[in-house]
Amino acid sequence: MGAIIISQPGQVVAIPIPNDNPMPLSVTGWEGAGSFKAIITEMQMAQRDKFSAIQTLDQLVYIYSFGRELGQLRIGGIAFNAGCSDDVTTGIEYVQGFYNQYSITAQPDPLTIVMGTSDLGIHTGYLIGFDINIMRPESRLAFFGLQFLLMPAVRNTSKNTSSNSSGGSGSST
Repeated sequence: MGAIIISQPGQVVAIPIPNDNPMPLSVTGWEGAGSFKAIITEMQMAQRDKFSAIQTLDQLVYIYSFGRELGQLRIGGIAFNAGCSDDVTTGIEYVQGFYNQYSITAQPDPLTIVMGTSDLGIHTGYLIGFDINIMRPESRLAFFGLQFLLMPAVRNTSKNTSSNSSGGSGSST
């Protein structure tokens, strides 16, 4: 990614660092620092399975799985006031424009979110929220967050007939 140096309030200079490979992350429609005057600096993702666990009086445990819940993803970053061009649009305006164009109410189709380089990192989801935080106006920097609702991954539908180690039985999918 490189080092980012604030040269004056609202303006930054990015110095590339050789052999520095940041975590690959892409989202449908996100054009990056050069076009948006904004960089992604954080990502948080949460996924959970739906299940029911029951323990019987004779200490057997039955666990039933019902697939995955909808996941949550938050991407956050820093938007800059100005860039290296004559474009007077601020980074936060570009991020707000991205939200307006790709939010769930404006875009009926899910967005593709890719984290990493393998198929395991490919997710589909909907942009459902946007927040902005300006803590020090004199720095002319804004912190932003984009919230996504992730669709559950497609489950493997092959049957697993192995018994569990607790001695209990139950159906598995």
